[in-house]
Amino acid sequence: MMAMLEDAVACFQKYVSAQKTKEKAIFKEVEEWFWEKDSDWFFSFENVAENLGMDPDYIRKGLSEWKERQTRPKAKVYHLNSNPGTNLPGSGLSKVLPYPHGKLKSGTR
Repeated sequence: MMAMLEDAVACFQKYVSAQKTKEKAIFKEVEEWFWEKDSDWFFSFENVAENLGMDPDYIRKGLSEWKERQTRPKAKVYHLNSNPGTNLPGSGLSKVLPYPHGKLKSGTR
């Protein structure tokens, strides 16, 4: 039974962001297995978890939180380019400062 539960968790994690039809179907099936309630089937998730001495709702909560973290849109990170000669957006401060690198032009204060 432990192997069955471990395999279900592995499939849940592997296919949470699946793009292929077959992989999406695997994820849907394992997700339904985890969230099915009050089943009389001997190998239902609730029966397996309870026979292993685990709380099914606690595991469901953990899987839900993990799924939320995995499927949440990632923030974009932008870096300033330190090469002042490029024409790319964010190409460094030298294009907006009058004197690159804090140096004054000769003959000025």
